[in-house]
Amino acid sequence: MMQRLMTFLFWFSLLLAFLFGGIKAILDRGTDYFLRDIQQQLQNQQIHLQVEKLGFSLPSYFTLKQVQLENNYHWPLSIEQINIGSLLEIFNIKKLPQNLNINLQNSRLKIPEQHVTAPFIIKALGYDAYFISPAELKQFTATSHIQGDLHLQLKAKEQQLTLTAQFNSQDWGQWQLHIKLEQVADLPNWSKETLMQAQLAYLQMDYQDNGWVNRWLSFVAHRQGILLSELKSQFIQQLQNDLTRSAAPAFIFNALQDFIQQTDQLTIKLQPPIPLSLQQISQIDPNVMAQQLGFSIQ
Repeated sequence: MMQRLMTFLFWFSLLLAFLFGGIKAILDRGTDYFLRDIQQQLQNQQIHLQVEKLGFSLPSYFTLKQVQLENNYHWPLSIEQINIGSLLEIFNIKKLPQNLNINLQNSRLKIPEQHVTAPFIIKALGYDAYFISPAELKQFTATSHIQGDLHLQLKAKEQQLTLTAQFNSQDWGQWQLHIKLEQVADLPNWSKETLMQAQLAYLQMDYQDNGWVNRWLSFVAHRQGILLSELKSQFIQQLQNDLTRSAAPAFIFNALQDFIQQTDQLTIKLQPPIPLSLQQISQIDPNVMAQQLGFSIQ
């Protein structure tokens, strides 16, 4: 009896190995087509994608290793490993993902050696004195890359979609983003029009500084030949003047002033009294936008 049981278990394990091997071979073949399709679409946008190795961690994750992305803007991106799961979410192209996780491990965005002036919008607002070019960014950070780990999570239930993103970097601090949308169309119905009808229910962005802001302002102060404390005073005064002219709520200036002077954390929230479509948000009067969007900063 025991010998029969052992024989059955042996052949059953071989059958499972055969099935999983077959499934993996099918998935590998499908993934090759999937990857080539993505590469072609990116190539049409003048973005070159190269993946050294791809595979699966059955039954959950799809893995890409040594990923390289290059474009005409001279900001090449390399990623040591990308894990995407679950597999059922990846290949279901008709519905929003119920629980999709994407992890980018050791992402490195190369900072180009570019000496450029401030963009027009920054000059128009009068803040070009605080702008730093990519070349200057490399100089004061003493690094040639923006490096860190990125985690993305998408969750959908009926027509609600929640996105959570977290970026952790030893040099650049920690960023967190949480967005909740309602009335989101299923993937086959996505278009510019349907996306503009999606409703914003909640948004929160958190930034935990690790000294980067102080290093940036110290660099600007040194460039202008003044003390850091003097530069901060000028910056704060300019913000106060601009926010006062625009009739912005006082709490916005108070939060920015505290962040520049002493704190290392900043939180921005949008929580409208009722969810508003992106189309509605684009039409809000700027004078009442903070109130209608439930804007807060601290």
